Amino acid sequence: MVSGETNGQRPAQQRTAYLGPEASFSHQAAVEALPHTVPIPLPSFKAILQGIQDSGDEAADAYDYAVLPVENSTNGSVVQALDLVAQCGLTSAYSDVEVIDEYYLEVHHNLFVSRIWAEQKLDQEDFAALPIDIEQATKQDTKQQLHNGSSTSEVPSNPSPMNGLNNVLEKLETKTLHTHPQVWGQCNNILSTYLPPGNVDRVDMSSTSAAAAFIADSSHSSQDGLAAISSSLAGAKHANDLVCIARNIEDEPGENTTRFLVLKNRKRSQACLPLHEKLQQGSIQIKSLWAFTIAHFVPGTLATTLSVFAKHNFNLSAIQSRPRPKQKILGGEQGHVTSKRSQDNNWRYIFFVECLHQRDAALMNQGDEELGKLLKELESVTEQISLLGSWKDRLC
Repeated sequence: MVSGETNGQRPAQQRTAYLGPEASFSHQAAVEALPHTVPIPLPSFKAILQGIQDSGDEAADAYDYAVLPVENSTNGSVVQALDLVAQCGLTSAYSDVEVIDEYYLEVHHNLFVSRIWAEQKLDQEDFAALPIDIEQATKQDTKQQLHNGSSTSEVPSNPSPMNGLNNVLEKLETKTLHTHPQVWGQCNNILSTYLPPGNVDRVDMSSTSAAAAFIADSSHSSQDGLAAISSSLAGAKHANDLVCIARNIEDEPGENTTRFLVLKNRKRSQACLPLHEKLQQGSIQIKSLWAFTIAHFVPGTLATTLSVFAKHNFNLSAIQSRPRPKQKILGGEQGHVTSKRSQDNNWRYIFFVECLHQRDAALMNQGDEELGKLLKELESVTEQISLLGSWKDRLC
């Protein structure tokens, strides 16, 4: 367990920065991934990275950790966050920030309306059926369809729960839907069927929790046809002002997962994370994240770079590219970063690579010799290369 003892001017309890406001999915990830710390909301991804960068060993009111969403199983990469992560190794912006762990959060989205509006539009029978669980309703519909297809009985089947959802939404006369922009693609099946863009305006919010707070606000709660897609955590926070109409409205409920990276300042001394408390015996799988740039106009450079990972018995698990930021490039004075050229042109890219290798569990708190050998050879085939972090693979 990470120690809660004070050190100079440090807070008595360690703190984890996350993308606020409260009750966001990032808040939930911070609570679940680092339950021994106090979660602190920050207004933007940039504020999170800067907060960690400024949290050196002597910094007061600093952040010991941060959780940053970088990928969703439905929507793919969170590019705004990924672009900032690139600057942790290849520019001077966040040179002290490193990745030390990952956390996978199962994401469930829920449809809320204000309690005032629901009480005006729905009767007691409607309220008794709420919230409609889309995952269970879909399964029930499928089961009924299979039964009706094989049955010769003329007795009518039970009413479909999804028809009940449609009836409730028609009564609510939903005109405007608020949520974070990432959510539209994650709930496409339900939204395109019951709340299509042609009938319902979509309003992007800074977070799903901000959407819930907006609908719950007394100045908006009585307005016609407002709804929000938010987490159950946000719904619980505003339980007196919101009614959950439907839960688990995401595509393929149970399969929607967001991956968070856990960050810290490499200069901030602290005890190990809980994952190091009870190490298993024998070999464990380590995941490492790299960022590099190459000479784009030299044939075969990318292929040559990737072949180095295989040569050292590192298994590539992911690769993607992002536009290279136009910022001052770090020099070679830091051991984890090498830069051969500082020119920045349009249409040049940073490549992110994640790879896996096996390591003795007993050596987890020591330097990784194999990573060092890999870095040394990668330096000879790239323009810049940075090891952004390594940790125990959470998918094993």
